[in-house]
Amino acid sequence: MARFVPKVVGGLVLAMASAGAAGGCADNETMLFVVGVQAVEGDCLAKPDLSKPFRGAGVLDLALRNPPVYSAALIVGNQLVQRGDEEKLRTESSHISLEGAEVTVTDLAGTQLDAYTVDVSGYVPATKGNEAGYGVATVPLIPGGGDITAGATYRAIVRVFGRTLGGQVVESGEFVYPISVCFGCLVTFPVDAWDQTLSTSYECNSTQPPEDSDACIIGQDTTIDCRLCRGNSVCD
Repeated sequence: MARFVPKVVGGLVLAMASAGAAGGCADNETMLFVVGVQAVEGDCLAKPDLSKPFRGAGVLDLALRNPPVYSAALIVGNQLVQRGDEEKLRTESSHISLEGAEVTVTDLAGTQLDAYTVDVSGYVPATKGNEAGYGVATVPLIPGGGDITAGATYRAIVRVFGRTLGGQVVESGEFVYPISVCFGCLVTFPVDAWDQTLSTSYECNSTQPPEDSDACIIGQDTTIDCRLCRGNSVCD
């Protein structure tokens, strides 16, 4: 379960860690960076693979997600150069262990609606040759609280931070991700789910629902067949 703390506390923790870290805090935000939000599909496992599709924006359906949590699989890159040397018995210190993320949620006008720091677990290897190393950080970009309204679009602004194995604190630059919020927009009504006994309208009333849903998280980004969410008034 994610643990949420006020943003100011997260900032103090980060500042204290920076002061005590060996070698100090890395000010260069290009060392650790967020590539984007991976479109997790199929086996529903996020992977540090840039060939996988990415989402440019998210959709959150309040009719299917209560509380309204939007969880994103962030692909995070590490551009620190490898320093390990097997011949000199020097261990690698440039790998990064992720520790948390700072998230600010605003409306499109820039008004802040929420701000929090959340614990993150993840590992981002150092560069290999000329290629950056990549890892995954799963972060709630809308945490289930606040005044989230259907029909609106919000901006999640996130910074990911962690520590190298050498003790250096690093933090990414800001990554901005828009999320549109709706009520019932991700529910589909296939023709074979209609109740054909009704002459003027139809209900989702098939006795042969599909075996499974393509959605890895119900109510987020991917549509769902109405027969898989029977009992919800929006689906019925």
